[in-house]
Amino acid sequence: MLKILGITVLLGSVFLLGYYTGQRPAEVRKAVKELSSEVIDTTKDLSRNVIDTTQGLERTLRYRQGVVDAKERLLEARSDLNDKNFGDAAKELAEAVTHLEQAGLTGEEGGKAANAKALAAKIKDVEGDLSKGRTVSREKMSAIQKELDALLKQ
Repeated sequence: MLKILGITVLLGSVFLLGYYTGQRPAEVRKAVKELSSEVIDTTKDLSRNVIDTTQGLERTLRYRQGVVDAKERLLEARSDLNDKNFGDAAKELAEAVTHLEQAGLTGEEGGKAANAKALAAKIKDVEGDLSKGRTVSREKMSAIQKELDALLKQ
């Protein structure tokens, strides 16, 4: 019995709603147009925000990946230096410079690019010293590693 009463009330309310919209079609159309334009504007703003956020995250991830790759190469170079393998250490440092320069291209905001490029120049100097046959102190390599760690924390 309660089911039949519920269905009857539902059908009656649908009928009354249809009757009401039939009596005032201009007002209903205007309200629907306003609502649809509002929904379209909100959707456009939302999609713009999502795209901006996604691009920002992608830039940040590429920057961090470049710095991590540079740190990996630096650690390999330190290992090669400990093994007195200066040629391989110079190659690893050259790759670290490449990774840092690429990270500098993607990390344009907040001074990250300038810091990455400055550190790349330092590593390039060390790599030049190794290529010329000069020795590099462990303290200098440790300082460069600490600067890489600082870049990762930015």
